Amino acid sequence: MTRLLTIALAATTAALAAAPAFAQDSEPRTGIYAVVRGGLVDDSNLKFKGNNPATSRLQSETDLKRGFTGEIGAGLNFGNFRLETTFGYGKTSLDVGKAQAGGFTASGRARQLTFDTSGYVELPIGSVVRPFLGGGIGLARVNGELSRVTGTPAVGSRFDDKDWGFRWHTDVGIGFQVTPSTVLEVSGRYEQTSGLKFSGTTAGTAATFRPKLQSRSVLFGLRQAF
Repeated sequence: MTRLLTIALAATTAALAAAPAFAQDSEPRTGIYAVVRGGLVDDSNLKFKGNNPATSRLQSETDLKRGFTGEIGAGLNFGNFRLETTFGYGKTSLDVGKAQAGGFTASGRARQLTFDTSGYVELPIGSVVRPFLGGGIGLARVNGELSRVTGTPAVGSRFDDKDWGFRWHTDVGIGFQVTPSTVLEVSGRYEQTSGLKFSGTTAGTAATFRPKLQSRSVLFGLRQAF
């Protein structure tokens, strides 16, 4: 995660070095803005602990591969503080190699639609570079599918279901004020969705699975004020 964020920051800085910065006495525009972000989910997993079935064949921490995440929305900039509302989508698939350890056959994926309200504090260290940090809370509609079985006939645990969960995230990043109304940004995010309940089976018996979905990602974004 740290390596990817370092590369992202270096690439963004290099790209912006060729663009003219606005004059020192030009102030960033406050008020309403639109935002779009997209990036790479670098580290993601489903955690099955606590009140999950004791006979479950699913790994307590099931690793997912790298995936995609993105969001669009609108915000209100007060100067050094921003409020945002965003709608997002994310998709990852099971790390089959790790899930099949021990002679199992496994498959799976996780997709989610998200709705967040977030707040960010900006640190205006210059006319162009504006680091920020913040986070948000919201809801996620998660479509989860996971199977891990062994033997003939196949015996194990599986589910394929959808549910709403409580979602929260924390962000840290850098915004580059390329004009008074346009900001390019790169950021790192940690997010978690809990409260999920998926119906499935384990050892041929009906079971309910209650995982937490968590991930870390690197995002590139554009904010445009009006």
